Amino acid sequence: FEPAEESVQVNGQLVYDLVVEGTADGLNGYEVTAAVDDSSVATITDAELVQFGGQYSRTEIADDGSSVYFEEAVGEATTPDGSFTLAQVTLTASDSKGTTKVSVSDSTELQADDFSYYDPTVEDAQIAVLNPPDITNNGNRSNDPDDDGVYGDIDGDGETDIFDVQA
Repeated sequence: FEPAEESVQVNGQLVYDLVVEGTADGLNGYEVTAAVDDSSVATITDAELVQFGGQYSRTEIADDGSSVYFEEAVGEATTPDGSFTLAQVTLTASDSKGTTKVSVSDSTELQADDFSYYDPTVEDAQIAVLNPPDITNNGNRSNDPDDDGVYGDIDGDGETDIFDVQA
């Protein structure tokens, strides 16, 4: 996964690229399952295949957002450096802080153009969900009262008002 480590505010989103490297003999197809270890910290809310538009493809996110399954028949794809971005995975953080690992299953199958299989080395990612800071040092954390992704209530009093502008 790229990036390998990332942090996000509570209820925020991150997009990870699922990258495969070292496929010098091309890529004919793949089956990959990615998962978060702790879905109480973050869940998978979107996933898109990005590279190929293959002959056949399937993306399936688990109902609880804990994992996503990708499958694609590519049909003889190559790149000069043997590197492919297979998919983008969107993670949505929960409403409380914590950390979780984002991993790829050991049962991942990557098929070369000659129909042999690669033995992939898997590099997991780590996501840290952080509480917003107490910018005004009044004991209240900034918050987003209207859930638009903008922390407009800077002083954390539950209202977006002139005091937040002055903070």
